[in-house]
Amino acid sequence: KRLLVSEGDSFQPIWSRDGRFITYWSTSGNNSVFRKRADGTGSAELLMHGRSSLILEDWSPDGRSLLFSEYTNRGDTDVWIYADGKPMPLLSSPSNEAAPRFSPDGRFLIYTSIHPKTGHDLWLMSVADRKTFCFRHRLLSARPISRQMDGGWRTRRMNPTGSRSTRSRSPDQAVDFKSRTTAAA
Repeated sequence: KRLLVSEGDSFQPIWSRDGRFITYWSTSGNNSVFRKRADGTGSAELLMHGRSSLILEDWSPDGRSLLFSEYTNRGDTDVWIYADGKPMPLLSSPSNEAAPRFSPDGRFLIYTSIHPKTGHDLWLMSVADRKTFCFRHRLLSARPISRQMDGGWRTRRMNPTGSRSTRSRSPDQAVDFKSRTTAAA
């Protein structure tokens, strides 16, 4: 069943956290971002227009803020947030910031930062004070992260010695990791 009908091409659909809405980017309306009921009823709500080079990423758990990445004139990507009816820059640097996700409780963001000299890193940002800290350096050697039930994060990697290292962080921890190493199976 075709749920989204627009005059232009539509891309990048993402679900709202409660499953009631689908947000998508469309070439109609001067490259616009719309939100529409997931059951297809009602009209599409225009959220933003004139954004031609963005990637829709994640809705906050309360449904009030939308994260998106946008290509810059510098040739990299920055992270923006759509809240209170307007888009605002959230993370900007000479690195590529991408793939932001809210923690289950909405207090933190985790995102990838790609720098030509330092490689792929995972960074955490506190939503309340916007402080950032490196969660995992050199993401290329890490397995995908997973969310923990308490809103924290976990990543695993194989060390050169063949042992497996598991690092996890609860949402209330400061910069230091709890670290545990186990013998390879």
